[in-house]
Amino acid sequence: PKEYEQQIISECVLVSDAFFPFADNIDHAAEVGLRYIVQPGGSKRDEEVISA
Repeated sequence: PKEYEQQIISECVLVSDAFFPFADNIDHAAEVGLRYIVQPGGSKRDEEVISA
């Protein structure tokens, strides 16, 4: 089942109606295998967050 869980997570999308002010949440999402993130931007650290 671990492989199944990883497959499901890799197909999910993390969506936020607010910007991510820091890259830490993006890093955690990547650690669990999440590949897609949608956010409106607007943070002073957008470049850092997008690079993550």
